[in-house]
Amino acid sequence: MHTRAEILAQAFLGMKCRLPTCSFFKFCVGLTDWVVKPVVTKDNELCGGVFIKMNEIHISVNSSYKGSWGLRSVLRLHLNPTMKTWGYVITKTHSDSGCNEFIQRIGFTPKYVDESGYVHYELRRVKYV
Repeated sequence: MHTRAEILAQAFLGMKCRLPTCSFFKFCVGLTDWVVKPVVTKDNELCGGVFIKMNEIHISVNSSYKGSWGLRSVLRLHLNPTMKTWGYVITKTHSDSGCNEFIQRIGFTPKYVDESGYVHYELRRVKYV
């Protein structure tokens, strides 16, 4: 069983390039009221985290584990139950984060871009699962 701190540490490694001014402490404080779940490799090694708050979800994986974790299992374990509870799921990322294509490949559709440059997405049907 992985601790919340261990999950946050791995997830932070996946996010810090997109949040260069965010410290690990600020990252952890920002997720205080979020459910935090582990993302593990196919060999069951911790490589990141899934963050869920109501119907909002975010996935962050340490880039050194690219290609070694199972997206489908993460979607099955975390996205499907959230979708079942709320009827739809939302997420967001900055327009220049490099994640937008990945998010849309999962099935999220862009809804709007806010004044800070964040693209807000919505998902009503899960692909790949």
